[in-house]
Amino acid sequence: MKLTDQQMAIVQHTTGPALVFAVAGSGKTTSMVQRIKHLVERRVVPAEQILATSFNNSAVRDIVAQLKTAGVKGKVNCRTLHALGYHVVYLAAQKGYLDKIWLRRQRQDPENLGARLIGQVLSRMAQEDGCDVNDLNIDREDLKNQISIWKANLVYPGASNLNLPPAARKFVETARHDHEPYLRAYRNYEELRIAEKIITFDDMLMLGWELLIRHPDILKGLQQNCRMVMVDEFQDLNFAQYRIIDEITRPHGNYMAIGDDDQCIYQWRGANPRFILDFEKHYQAQVYTISDNFRSTAQQILLANRIIVNNRQRYPKLLSLTRGFGGATFIHQEKNDGAVAASIVKEIRQLFKQGKTAHDLAVLIRLYSQTAFLETELIAAGIPYHVEGSKPFYARDELITLFQYLAFAGYEREIRQGGFWEDAARVDKYFTVFNRIINRPRRFVAKVFLEGVVTSARRKRCSVIETMLLNKGQLKRGSLNKVLEFVDVINQLINRLKKPAHKTLKWLVEETGYREHLIEISGMYELGVSRVQNVEALIEFAKTRGNCGAFLDYIREISLQAVPNPQQQPPVRIMTIYKAKGLEWETVFVPGCNAGLMPCVMADSSGKRPDLVSDVEAERRLFYVAVTRARETLHLYHAADKPLTPFLKEIDGVKVLEEVALLQGVLEKRKSIFREKELLRFCRLVGEYHLARYLQRWTAGSRAQREHIQALIDGLDQRLQQADAAQAQYQEACRIYAEEKKRFAKRHRLLAEALQRRPVVMRKFKSAFYALEIGEKVHFELFQDGDVMVLGQRGLAGVVAFERMEDFPREVLIWESCTARLQKALAEEQYFSLQLASLTLNPAHPEVNQAAPQPPKDLPEKTRMLLDKDFRAGFAALKAFAQD
Repeated sequence: MKLTDQQMAIVQHTTGPALVFAVAGSGKTTSMVQRIKHLVERRVVPAEQILATSFNNSAVRDIVAQLKTAGVKGKVNCRTLHALGYHVVYLAAQKGYLDKIWLRRQRQDPENLGARLIGQVLSRMAQEDGCDVNDLNIDREDLKNQISIWKANLVYPGASNLNLPPAARKFVETARHDHEPYLRAYRNYEELRIAEKIITFDDMLMLGWELLIRHPDILKGLQQNCRMVMVDEFQDLNFAQYRIIDEITRPHGNYMAIGDDDQCIYQWRGANPRFILDFEKHYQAQVYTISDNFRSTAQQILLANRIIVNNRQRYPKLLSLTRGFGGATFIHQEKNDGAVAASIVKEIRQLFKQGKTAHDLAVLIRLYSQTAFLETELIAAGIPYHVEGSKPFYARDELITLFQYLAFAGYEREIRQGGFWEDAARVDKYFTVFNRIINRPRRFVAKVFLEGVVTSARRKRCSVIETMLLNKGQLKRGSLNKVLEFVDVINQLINRLKKPAHKTLKWLVEETGYREHLIEISGMYELGVSRVQNVEALIEFAKTRGNCGAFLDYIREISLQAVPNPQQQPPVRIMTIYKAKGLEWETVFVPGCNAGLMPCVMADSSGKRPDLVSDVEAERRLFYVAVTRARETLHLYHAADKPLTPFLKEIDGVKVLEEVALLQGVLEKRKSIFREKELLRFCRLVGEYHLARYLQRWTAGSRAQREHIQALIDGLDQRLQQADAAQAQYQEACRIYAEEKKRFAKRHRLLAEALQRRPVVMRKFKSAFYALEIGEKVHFELFQDGDVMVLGQRGLAGVVAFERMEDFPREVLIWESCTARLQKALAEEQYFSLQLASLTLNPAHPEVNQAAPQPPKDLPEKTRMLLDKDFRAGFAALKAFAQD
């Protein structure tokens, strides 16, 4: 296998710590595998003592497959970091530090054990509180995610109770949360897990780290068996993983971290860009860079480079072009979000007509709240789709609750107007919907009371609202007030059903405090905000769907239309950018390139949005990841009714694409250059977009192309020499000007010092109201008659008596800008001596302006262009390309 110079440098690194910054699409796994092969074949270390690990299974499977293809002899220790943690647990059990029953329980599908434990914990808490599990204000999935994040970051229900060595205690924390039930659930979860001796997927890391710290013999054995450690996707490591690898590599330091800080996008689950950015300093590591991108074309790569360089907390590097200019990137502006969705679906249909399939493309979103318009357009076009990681928008829990409110109000209106139904199915729906909304948001209405009300209403065949009011005496005051509020909401909602759906939904959300409810029940604030944004998107979506009845009918209709048909083509994949990392497609669509989504501005529970997100750089990294997923074609969409994303605005994305088109046209001999200014700009762009490596290594270039470039740059060598000579003359003129300026300033200083030594005589006005004190500060004003008046802190004091100041250059000062202090009284009672404290020289006076040095004229624009560093780099690259 032929490796690049950058890859070869990594392969040849033998021992000691090393950090590899590998950009998106750089083939870093190839470098990693070839290094392993090199180490084994040169007998630096046996294959069995090499640990090759990564965050996810797919990366490890890729390493294993490439090792097999490369013919590496011996069994390299390839496993995920979770598997490494579990290996520590296994060793502890074998040594008797841990009851082996932990291992037997773990075999029962560790990834789902956590979900089962959460179910048991919530059931226990509901029983203790005397309510239904659904009324606990805890979302199961959120609790699972929150516990996972806590464990990944060594955050315990009570860190102070841990039996850890003193040196390890600084690495652990006690859990904190704004919503106390989540902390209570975490405590119960751990109590139950330990009592049942269960190791969940997340405990493989937390418990693995604990056992390493507590048992030095296990740690020493791992250190001896893992004499060479390589970690792929290092930027994705969470704190527990980072600590485990740090312990294992500490004695020998044969530790190679491979990753890309520009793709660190999982901070919400514990990844931290500082782990990779501080690696060099922390481990005194040798740093390597793999910059060649083998995935995308210039139209994506050069745009991505411009985007990411605006991040300050990053290692300086750029994607290097290898595949040329054969792709395309488009920045589309559409009227609104609905028009964006329609445009995307139109493009997808066109691709299908060209023979492409859903496997060739993907739609990448920032938030799931973006999918409503997309889904309805795809449904209308008969195109199957799949929203990865989420239900379709009409099936999301937070939206179903709102649909159920509208449906219940409709049922209640029917009962009041026409009596109870004979249709048993409709009756069941009515009571089912009531049970689902009465405690959303939570109203603390007892389960027993609600069961009795529903039973009575069924028996009497009457309204459950009416029955509830008839039995309100059974309620405590707090619950009674909540029930009356609910009844009032339903009564008002019935009257609003004929109004536009978006107005009614907006009212309902505000009236019930639904936003606050969604924030409160969510395990993480960001998840709560995401649900709020789903609600806001639904309100926006409902604007064109008529009244509430028509809106519900539409939702029912599309939910039926969207049932997948096994005979249809594979579905179009819609996923968040987070889920797209590590993947690639021929064509990528990115809607929502607007401020507010990129960067994402989180609305709070009131629906208000701050001006900035907490971490704009993290959001820019996310956008960068989206841009670098496309192999050939990238479509970026923004709605005209909202501001463009600053990530495109700050770089003038349209201009960048125009410049890429210019480079492509000239390099491929499809565009002619007739004016020297255009030629200079072309050379500068070659340097500015760092195309030297591409021209040197990745494009052979036909003879005609080389002759074309040579013809363009012929004669520039002489112009460069002239520019260098002009710059040398200019720099010499600048040096002389600087020296003259110093001399001029010195004359001014000496003049000012001489004036400050000379006394200023003031004649006191006889009418002055107060006496000046020695040392008092005064200032001056120039009257129309030319007199210079002296003013103290409390008013007019006198006038400057120039007749008593022999040869004093009166006009050399701007008196209004001068100050002085009273020095002493003179022999004559009405005269005083002042000393200038600060002064301003009059630049118009000949003595001040005498022979003022003039700066040299700036170099002409073309000369400056010839001297520009990007132009010089571009010219050198083109010259080497033409002469190769």
